[in-house]
Amino acid sequence: MAHSAEDLKDVEEQVRPLPRPIPGVQPQVFAGRLGGNQRFAVSSSDPDYREIVAKEPDAGRESSWKALLDLRGFYDPDLWRLAIIEGIGTMLQTFISGLLAAGLVPTATETSVGPVFTVSLATLFNIFMITLFIYTAGPVTGAHFNPLITMGTFFTRLSSLPRTVLYILLQCIGAIVGAFLARASLGASAKDLVVVPGCYVDTSIVTPAQA
Repeated sequence: MAHSAEDLKDVEEQVRPLPRPIPGVQPQVFAGRLGGNQRFAVSSSDPDYREIVAKEPDAGRESSWKALLDLRGFYDPDLWRLAIIEGIGTMLQTFISGLLAAGLVPTATETSVGPVFTVSLATLFNIFMITLFIYTAGPVTGAHFNPLITMGTFFTRLSSLPRTVLYILLQCIGAIVGAFLARASLGASAKDLVVVPGCYVDTSIVTPAQA
């Protein structure tokens, strides 16, 4: 059965990845996302590819290192806004998971199955929580919420240097604030929370200055 040129054009538009974000959701195209990056990344076959990448080096997947290392991105207020959202998301994840760990640790010795129940419950909760955060912030920032993910996108040329630096900086600040809020909410000192899974400094072995 023959198809008209208009029918073929309609099909092409439906299957072709969107070169630009959905209006009102994300002002910048960004390739280095957790899932769905095809929808929010511009293709090299797009007629406006060079124009878009000139303004946003990490909008596509074929940008050069020279473009990605351009420091002018530090002057982009939208990039700072996205980095702040990354910091808030990391803060919330740290805060919620910290409270979960503090609440579940005592159950490891209070049930007959030992730590199996604790670890299983924490795993299920974190799967749900991380998925929720990714679906929520993915269209906006890329939903990294983790410096290692941001580093990975940079070294695979999916994120510019300014975005990488700002994301990691705000993620680390967010994690520190989230941990402090969790500790303050529990009314506990750092020494009381050494049993909570995660990284901490044993001052009897390593001083804070050395750390």
